[in-house]
Amino acid sequence: MNMIIGMCGRIGAGKETLTSFLREKGFVYLVSSDLINEELRRRGLEISRTNQQNVADELRNNNGVGIIMQMFLDKIALAPEKNYIIDSLRNSGEAVFLRKKVKDFVLIGVDAPQKTRFERIISRGKSSDPKTWEDFLKVDERDNFDTSNPMGQQTGKLLEISDFVIVNDGNLVKSMKQIKQVWKEIEKKNESYKGVIIEESLKDKNILKEVKILKTDVEKVTDEHKTPWIKQWTLHTVEIPKNKAEGLAEKISKSLDSEHNWYADFKNNSKHFIIFSSKVFFIDVFSKEQYDEAKKYGISLGIPDYQVDFHPKVKKWER
Repeated sequence: MNMIIGMCGRIGAGKETLTSFLREKGFVYLVSSDLINEELRRRGLEISRTNQQNVADELRNNNGVGIIMQMFLDKIALAPEKNYIIDSLRNSGEAVFLRKKVKDFVLIGVDAPQKTRFERIISRGKSSDPKTWEDFLKVDERDNFDTSNPMGQQTGKLLEISDFVIVNDGNLVKSMKQIKQVWKEIEKKNESYKGVIIEESLKDKNILKEVKILKTDVEKVTDEHKTPWIKQWTLHTVEIPKNKAEGLAEKISKSLDSEHNWYADFKNNSKHFIIFSSKVFFIDVFSKEQYDEAKKYGISLGIPDYQVDFHPKVKKWER
């Protein structure tokens, strides 16, 4: 699976400008209201904003907060090599769910002044939209935060926890400038490599001073680890800039304990460095053949095969 961008925004915020930009970048566009409308048709109910809210809330209450997002992930699993937009999230728990399930998930919020939003929905004439200011205010209040239902609408909370928020107040030039800046930040984030270095695998630990350590986890060694000569694994999750990746891969290779045939790896959305003490593989993440070659090499060194299932479509070793 590549990148998933989740979108959130109050009614009439004008998400179309952002979705059009992302679709031009090759993202596949998925709309949550399409799923909800299918359910409304099945039940013989009118397609209205209130009914959409009611059915979505009911699905979350009956099946868990992540149910609608899981329905999308099931669709995405049929073509995981593509990038996707999910328009839109309605409950903050959906963002939490996707952040746990999807490595490269970004939440973007779109907002606009209330009066501007009302004028937009009147202008667009969508059948499910409220038609009067009073009805708009009722929908907008519930949309912002439904205090009566923890599985309900929480657009205001989603905007608070978004990675980026774009204010679409009607100035197209200003909005596009914001969108392009957000895209630049996303590209920058995705170009960096992330991976894990096990501290006990290093004969020269000074290499850790040259990488950015995002977090550290410690695991007690079990029989599955196949490293009985040590008591624990200290796993450093690291981030490496694209322009330093190749050089650091070679340095890590020279720093690894060759006596026990360890490896380290880090990757981004397109490339994957798999590093042994005697060889460095630079792999296209879409090439199963290249992954198979690295796996075969790792097994030849005596590393258990379940620890070298590098390919993204292969279930990883569950430590």
